Amino acid sequence: MFGFIIGSACVVGLAMMAARGRRHGFHHGHFGHRRHGGFGKRALYRLFARLDTTPGQEKAILAAIDDFRDRARDARGDLRDVRQRVAEALHAEHFDEPAFAAIFDEPLRRLSTLRDEMSKTVAGIHETLTPKQRDYISDVVESNTRWGFGHAC
Repeated sequence: MFGFIIGSACVVGLAMMAARGRRHGFHHGHFGHRRHGGFGKRALYRLFARLDTTPGQEKAILAAIDDFRDRARDARGDLRDVRQRVAEALHAEHFDEPAFAAIFDEPLRRLSTLRDEMSKTVAGIHETLTPKQRDYISDVVESNTRWGFGHAC
């Protein structure tokens, strides 16, 4: 009886680990890659290899990206509240255009802040790279490939 309980707990744990892995993009043999537009650390390290970056450059770039991700997470705020307010406006008996437009004031302010933060992040990364590395990044962005690895976006 005791073995049955342990076995059941193991099966449940395995199922939970498998489900967690799929939510985080670790499935179908593509560890670290998200199949739908994600930008995993493995891709970033491959880009570093192509750019022939120094450890100091990599550390500065990773710090800038992590800092931007934190700021983006903070700037995102509570978008569910916006969705709820839009639903309430649509559900109301009379549509109030000024009130509806005001729903988007805060998200637009946050987006403006995020744009400024992204500009600072890109400027910091730009300063970190050499002219040759900047040319490579520019070519990758212009060519519309997935970070220079031959996959169309």
